[in-house]
Amino acid sequence: MKNSENTVDLIKGIFSQMEGKDIVLDLLDYKINYHRRKNFGWEERFGKPNQDSLKRIEELKAAKGKIQEIISKNESAFDKIEVHSQVAITFIKEKELAETN
Repeated sequence: MKNSENTVDLIKGIFSQMEGKDIVLDLLDYKINYHRRKNFGWEERFGKPNQDSLKRIEELKAAKGKIQEIISKNESAFDKIEVHSQVAITFIKEKELAETN
């Protein structure tokens, strides 16, 4: 059972094509690099890759490719890009997490 959920606007606005593209792709690059560093540290400490991070890297790369494709298909038809991105934060007790696995 979830105890609390909060959402925060991470990205919200209308941007030039270049700025909108940069904002979204830079955020994805940051997340990809985060998981690369996490995996590197995991390999250094435990001698094996972090499968969750490797999986997430592939998901983020796929999302990046999809966003690049969407933007390139539409960039000649529009002057601006409107981007909305929210972060949802949910607090879960460890016991509840164990019960779902």
